[in-house]
Amino acid sequence: MSDQEMYGTFNMGAGFAVMLPVGDADQVLQTAKKLNLQAWTAGKVEAGPKQVVIKPKNITFAADALEVR
Repeated sequence: MSDQEMYGTFNMGAGFAVMLPVGDADQVLQTAKKLNLQAWTAGKVEAGPKQVVIKPKNITFAADALEVR
């Protein structure tokens, strides 16, 4: 199975995601730490075509691949 198939099928352990304004990130990360939860900044939202890019793996999911399955 290719890396792209693995990320698309199994979400590769990303778990729960929260999208929030960049200005709120530090407070959310600090709160998660106080609650003994692992949290990190995993990416960013930019203006442009609807897609997800995983740069380290050179993988791009186009809009039609992002539908809930």
